Amino acid sequence: MTVKRALLLLPLAAALALCACDDYTRKGENYPVVQSVQGLTLIETSSGTVLWTLTASTADIYDNGTRIKLSSPTLVMQENGQETSSVSSREGEMEVEEKNITLRGMVKGRSKKENSSLETELLHYSRTQEKIWTEEEVTVMQNDVTVQGRGMEAKPDLSEVTIRQQQTLVPKEIKKTARK
Repeated sequence: MTVKRALLLLPLAAALALCACDDYTRKGENYPVVQSVQGLTLIETSSGTVLWTLTASTADIYDNGTRIKLSSPTLVMQENGQETSSVSSREGEMEVEEKNITLRGMVKGRSKKENSSLETELLHYSRTQEKIWTEEEVTVMQNDVTVQGRGMEAKPDLSEVTIRQQQTLVPKEIKKTARK
């Protein structure tokens, strides 16, 4: 009878041990993991139309399911069933209710719609405001023009971009054509 009790308590003890040793720290506070997921895919729709798809290699759900810590996330934006842009990074976090997403570490984005790309270390996305932004250094490239700056705000498809403290780099061939 003692062996049966031990066998019944073993899975419970193992689950508690796993949860106890994997906390998430944000702003000096610890949040216990509620659930861990391998190969996460979240899809946001409106009236049956896909707005965006978020994938991550792993995801840890915290704060009673209100926050998700993401590993290797990729956010793909869509319009009328077509991909308009995508952005990926080493890690990220999502506020589930507001659907705000923060991407960190080697953030790289590209816009199929605008034939442009961006690079930064930190990028925020707000579904309700329909914008992406950063206060960090950012590089935006379109065709042969590269704009670098510190601070950016844009539509997710990069159709409208505002870069603060900017420096524009134009290839010599374009400069020669512009002077004529």
